[in-house]
Amino acid sequence: ECQDVTIVLDRMEVLNKASCSIPKNALTFLVGENGSGKTSLVRSILGLTPIADGEISIQQINGEVPVFGYVPQNFEFPKQLQMTVEEYLQYSAKVPSNHIKSTLQRVDFPETHIDSRITELSGGQIQKLLLAAELFRSPDILFLDEPLSNVDDTSERHIIDVIMEIKNQGVAIVIITHDWQM
Repeated sequence: ECQDVTIVLDRMEVLNKASCSIPKNALTFLVGENGSGKTSLVRSILGLTPIADGEISIQQINGEVPVFGYVPQNFEFPKQLQMTVEEYLQYSAKVPSNHIKSTLQRVDFPETHIDSRITELSGGQIQKLLLAAELFRSPDILFLDEPLSNVDDTSERHIIDVIMEIKNQGVAIVIITHDWQM
């Protein structure tokens, strides 16, 4: 839960006294224009961006701090990071070799790219890879920043199905978007 959160970045106020609550087992949309502070708020909830004022409280789930997942809107791997898709999943999400294919199939990632370098992937493939890694980690709360950007229509439908499936399994989903009609 966020109460009257104010965020200042580079001496510029990007969010002023925002409040929100993320219900358990629900699909929540954080909607606003580009530059309105949506991603900054989520990064503050995740502990990545400090707040200038207000309060963020995280309620425990079954006596434990919840596991957060986060898939950013745009992400580029550094060119010097020359690992394959398989190596990335093993390193970032501790996916065992015998679960790589099923992990990628869940998000409709092409099997033909398992041995591709992550720096050679398209924007949509990167988004699917990041989502696959986060899903394998089994988060309690999953933040998806513009999850349908960079993907084609077929992938868009598949990702929506995956989002609804994990929501129905009890994961709280927060979708960050500027699209009021999503």
